[in-house]
Amino acid sequence: MNESYSLVDFYCNQNGHGHCQKEIRRGGSFDVTCLLVEMPAYRKSVPAVGDFSVGMGLSTNVPARWNYGEKWINHKLAQPGSTVVTPCNLAVDFDVGGDHLLLLCTCPEVKVVALCESYAEGSYRKLMQLTSFSFIYDHVLRTSMQRIWHVTKEYGFSSDLLIDGLWMTIIGRLLELVNIKPKPSRHKLSSVHIKTIGDYVEENYHQSINTATLAGLVGMSVSRFAKEFRQSTSKTPYQFVLEKRIEKAQLFLCQKSAKLCDVAYRCGFASQTHLSDIFREKLGTTPKQYQKEIAI
Repeated sequence: MNESYSLVDFYCNQNGHGHCQKEIRRGGSFDVTCLLVEMPAYRKSVPAVGDFSVGMGLSTNVPARWNYGEKWINHKLAQPGSTVVTPCNLAVDFDVGGDHLLLLCTCPEVKVVALCESYAEGSYRKLMQLTSFSFIYDHVLRTSMQRIWHVTKEYGFSSDLLIDGLWMTIIGRLLELVNIKPKPSRHKLSSVHIKTIGDYVEENYHQSINTATLAGLVGMSVSRFAKEFRQSTSKTPYQFVLEKRIEKAQLFLCQKSAKLCDVAYRCGFASQTHLSDIFREKLGTTPKQYQKEIAI
């Protein structure tokens, strides 16, 4: 097993699927890599690698089967949202009988282990049970996977916190599917910790902020920090930072002379379009309309 070789490498090199149309995106503190690839029918052995992958088919009525080393799982017709999990260090044979579009999200083993163990002790080993599943069809998995893909393109560095939250949602949901319940938290962030985070965000809301940076401020691992922060504030780190950016944007928009593109840049949004999307989603209006109604 080559730990430096990933499934993304396999799907991109000339010996695997180098001829296929593909796009790769990366982001977040968990080093998540996403690959969207258009593929013809194929039968290949995927090598054991050092990353954990969640693959989701986006095409209709595609015959598929796979073998993790014990037996072939009989042909199933894959539909949009059909999901297969491939744990680290496990080779798998795939036999796919038609053209199809695949969305693959991968994460290094060490990151997934830490995330699982912060959820419940020994839970990472339980993920092996997913190899006995046929296709997994789950709304949470599908929407989270597709959301990760879109935000990595649209929002640039502003997407890091959101990618972290979505990847934690995916792993948490997979653990729920094998009946793992989260362990109760014995530690919560103190008021001093919360103030430290708040002060940092106040000073740096216009810059790239990721979960690893915030976790480092209070001496916690990324996975533990994200969990403790949500329990202490009822918000994810992404939501916390986003609220600050919206607040600052509202202040700048109180000025008639403020240009929307400048406001977006000064408040840490990836673009004017990103700012507009967030205003519509969170405030039910556009930045331009908000400025028109409130500016003096």
